[in-house]
Amino acid sequence: MEDKVTFISTVLNEENTILKFLDSIATQTRQPDEIIIVDAKSKDKTVELIKTFSRKNKLNIKIIIKKSNRSQGRNIAIKDSQNSIICISDAGCILDSEWLERIVAPFKNKKIDVVSGYYDVYGNSSFAKALGAYVLVMPDRINEKQFLPSSRSMAVRKKTWEKAGMFPNNLNYSEDYLFAKNLKKIEANFVFVKDAIVFWIPGKNLQEAFLMFLRFAKGDIEAGIIRPKVIFIFARYVGFMILIFFALLMHSIELLYIIIFGFIAYLIWAVMKNIKYVKKIGGLFLLPTFQILSDIAVITGTLSASIRKVK
Repeated sequence: MEDKVTFISTVLNEENTILKFLDSIATQTRQPDEIIIVDAKSKDKTVELIKTFSRKNKLNIKIIIKKSNRSQGRNIAIKDSQNSIICISDAGCILDSEWLERIVAPFKNKKIDVVSGYYDVYGNSSFAKALGAYVLVMPDRINEKQFLPSSRSMAVRKKTWEKAGMFPNNLNYSEDYLFAKNLKKIEANFVFVKDAIVFWIPGKNLQEAFLMFLRFAKGDIEAGIIRPKVIFIFARYVGFMILIFFALLMHSIELLYIIIFGFIAYLIWAVMKNIKYVKKIGGLFLLPTFQILSDIAVITGTLSASIRKVK
């Protein structure tokens, strides 16, 4: 007999994306046995839209309204769940029609504790593809043995979630990364299912992209996470600042030319490493733009969160 499945998610002011999300749940080839959505007291029409959709599509959705961050909301939903398998995705995503069927299939093996699904960007515009290259793990960069699940696309046994200490209640960002690390610590058995895909709906403009990068950077510091990429970003800009200082100190035009050449090379590198994921002329402008935008956001977010943490 197959284990029963509960699908959970958290929402807050998602009226612009919630119907696409719900429709992707309703059209799954295998339906969850239970659906629980925790709303963190949305001020828009999110809850009303969920109720209306549930009624029209005969989708039995339990809505829990409680002020909470993402971690708290997920923990509330999982505690309330009646089943042993918990499938998790985020509002702001669209599930592939076979996502749930594929992500729960490995649990037929009783030794499997966690299933990591995959994700892709929703949309085919240059903006969406370029932003996706900076936010998501691209298919050719996946190391299946080291790939950690994201709350966009994962499933876990309820007993394993509890053993790992649940999602960290104090975190609203980077919480899934820390939870995945805790799952590793308890030696949970992982499996990666590449074709269990959800599609992430990206922001619409540069401001939304910047704020997202900023939140990610702050969330990492709050979670005590220092990623190697962040260290390299700081090293690059500290190096540039040192070179600029000496160029000005020595009135060296030659050194300024070297700095300018180095910066141009950096922008070209930003294009070359990711253009294969965009494959559109717009990528030539957007990829270096996102590189600089994300660099500034990471530096700003890391420093501000570090200062606040020290205080």
